[in-house]
Amino acid sequence: VPMECGGCTRFPLLLNESADDKEGTSKGGLCVQPVRGRALLWCNVDEDGRPEVKTVHSGEAIVNHTTKAGVVCNGDVGVVKYGINIWVCERMVG
Repeated sequence: VPMECGGCTRFPLLLNESADDKEGTSKGGLCVQPVRGRALLWCNVDEDGRPEVKTVHSGEAIVNHTTKAGVVCNGDVGVVKYGINIWVCERMVG
């Protein structure tokens, strides 16, 4: 998904030291742009099993417009973003 289309997963409490405003950091935090065929995975607990508050995140919507490169950014005919949650445990639950 082109950056101009939005749709990133934003981690407002994490820093992206290699990015600048043209890469979508003006809202703050780390912004990970979706890429076809790739997945984003992270551990949301620390080494003691406590919640890792820095992993709070949000999935941003696709912005409805056409980019300078002519890419149509909308869920009807152009760019579509899918999200899925899979919870992984290191030991049996239940």
